[in-house]
Amino acid sequence: MAHRPCFPTVVFALAGLLAVAQPAHAQAPLDELVGGSYMGFPGGLYPGGNQPPASQADAARAALVGVVPRAADGSPDPMGTIGFISIGMSNTSEEFRWFERNEDANAARQAGIVFVNGAIGSHPSEFWAAPTNAAWDILAARVAAAGVAPPQVQVAWVKLARGTVSDLRFPQHAGQLRDDLREVVRNARARFPNLRVAWLSSRIWGGWNDNPQRNEPLSYESAFAVRWLIEDQIASDPRLGAGSAPVVLWGPYLWAAGDTPRSDGLSWPQADFEPDFIHPNDDGERKVGALLSTFFNEDPIASPWYRARSATRLLRVDAIADAAVQQAQPGVNFGGQVSLQLNGANGAIARSYLRFPVEAVQAAPLHALVKGLVGIPATPLLRQSAPGWTETGVTFSNAPGPLGAELGPTALFTTSFGMQVAAALQSPAATLDLVAFTSATTAGVLRSRESGHGPYLLVRLADDGLFESGFE
Repeated sequence: MAHRPCFPTVVFALAGLLAVAQPAHAQAPLDELVGGSYMGFPGGLYPGGNQPPASQADAARAALVGVVPRAADGSPDPMGTIGFISIGMSNTSEEFRWFERNEDANAARQAGIVFVNGAIGSHPSEFWAAPTNAAWDILAARVAAAGVAPPQVQVAWVKLARGTVSDLRFPQHAGQLRDDLREVVRNARARFPNLRVAWLSSRIWGGWNDNPQRNEPLSYESAFAVRWLIEDQIASDPRLGAGSAPVVLWGPYLWAAGDTPRSDGLSWPQADFEPDFIHPNDDGERKVGALLSTFFNEDPIASPWYRARSATRLLRVDAIADAAVQQAQPGVNFGGQVSLQLNGANGAIARSYLRFPVEAVQAAPLHALVKGLVGIPATPLLRQSAPGWTETGVTFSNAPGPLGAELGPTALFTTSFGMQVAAALQSPAATLDLVAFTSATTAGVLRSRESGHGPYLLVRLADDGLFESGFE
């Protein structure tokens, strides 16, 4: 079927003239505009309402039947992995880390899912739209660091905006973003051949900042790019066919008009943002993370797959001790700090120690990751350490050195990390003691347990049938 033109030129021209006269914050959220229109374009997340048409819903359900735990070669394996990646920019990365943290404590989710936060700060849609952009290599490195092979990556959450908007008029800029998103999902499918479904979200409220490239009505109008992309797939755009792209659907719709609550109570007051009023702060990030959790646990298409019973179970344990040591202050203990320092520079070497209780790991794990939050971008390396240190007593002078080989590959992480440690859990022990360090000359910072959001160990084990949930 020939690709239909989505937007007649005359409609684009007329709508562009009207855009200045009708600010987006005066509009209802797109999902509350069913039956109405904006600049001549119908509201609702999908044609006809907020649920995908039957053809798209059926395509998504059929695709999700094939989203199953897989071995590294991509073959179905009940003890295998489902890679769930995020693709996006800084806001996406910051928001996905809270979703990931929420869901690693969710006893009801499919235990085979391994989350990989692939979103990268300062990497807008035009970066990801280029198939050879370095963003894809960074994502690949993070996937590998999490112990996931490319054929195991099967679902994605995508949230993007353009870094440079060359035409601020609507619908021109939304059409350009739609074109970027089309290439993004195609590139993702080329990189990850078993990627079957991508859920997309548009931006949160942007009206508190005065940057014309980031504020309203652009944020509101970016939602149309997602809707139009989905409409193109529904209309059988050959560029979005089953062999070229995953099924695309809406994830949670995140926009609300600043501090004016929408019908479900969501609002975006200034208190949810960092001083630039573009990036959400911890409170705003957690708000999006909670919306993602609600979506995947309750959406009628996503939830049956997401909450499917697995042949494996998860064991999550928080760090019971962590501390940094610094060469520049060799006799000082930093065990009570809210951050963990990493630095490989000569004369300023810093490394950090982590301890996890692992008595419950009575068999070799199928998969094991140390996970946590990044305060300043870091490329951490992990090795085991001797257990002879205490959180309140360890210093650079008395700290045990790293033992053995590095535990798996590493990658640059900007907001959250997940690194393999299964090799260190082959024999039963009381604790797993690790040292995190870096060869980089720039300092990295991880959040410690004193921050309230410290590192944790997530282990996947074969389910022996004694557990009703995915967790002990």
